[in-house]
Amino acid sequence: MATLTTMTVATSQADLAPLYLFADSQLLFWKRNGKLLLESVRESLAGDAPPAAYIGASNGDRPEFYEIFTAAMNAAGFPEHRMIGSAFTAEDREFLDRAQLILLAGGDVRLGWTTFEKTGMKEQILARYASGAVLVEASASPAESEPVHAASAAQTQTRTASASHGRERRTGRRPAGRAKNT
Repeated sequence: MATLTTMTVATSQADLAPLYLFADSQLLFWKRNGKLLLESVRESLAGDAPPAAYIGASNGDRPEFYEIFTAAMNAAGFPEHRMIGSAFTAEDREFLDRAQLILLAGGDVRLGWTTFEKTGMKEQILARYASGAVLVEASASPAESEPVHAASAAQTQTRTASASHGRERRTGRRPAGRAKNT
């Protein structure tokens, strides 16, 4: 807990809003002394109902993960919240420009980063952070990320098997440790 306090003090001294990195979306509901951490974040922001934006580009804008965000925002007192879609429409841009809390959902980092760069979302996120918006990154929990890891592992196995099979055809030799299929 001292690390979180130290990080908050350091970012405050640098005139930047805090940056929260959660290893799991369950931490959106974490309480300290009976109060949600995100309630304290909301109380530090201007206005009674600061807007909160959810960016799910890294998980393909999956609605079930946005539902987790919605529940957390409602519990913490953020009544105005919206999913910023990967298409990044004019309405999304307008909302993101007002958002005081921006949550970047976990998932496929390459997919998210490519989307941020192609749409101009990256620049707007950075501009909002420089203007005082709080950034929250919530990685997928092990159960949420399992399909991503499984798909990645399957791709790696397919590439490895294809490369090994190609080597075998070209040289007539099997790679070391690979038994002949019977």
